[in-house]
Amino acid sequence: MQSVAQKRLHRVVGQARGLGVRANGLLQDGIPYQQIVKAARSKHADMIVMATHGRTGLARILLGSVASRVVMLAPCPVLTVRSR
Repeated sequence: MQSVAQKRLHRVVGQARGLGVRANGLLQDGIPYQQIVKAARSKHADMIVMATHGRTGLARILLGSVASRVVMLAPCPVLTVRSR
């Protein structure tokens, strides 16, 4: 599973770089929002860009929101993009 995720990450980072975006990929295990914030701090990230499912109401209460936790805890600006 990790090798598949690493290949997909490598492809996405390559696409971003092909468009002129300065991007790096990092694959981590753990609680998502904690790992994202930790990586942003250790890498001195300029910005975090992440997708959000756009859940509201009961679904958000039960499942939580990684994006909202990252926005609250990140040491840098966070751009969230609602997925289709």
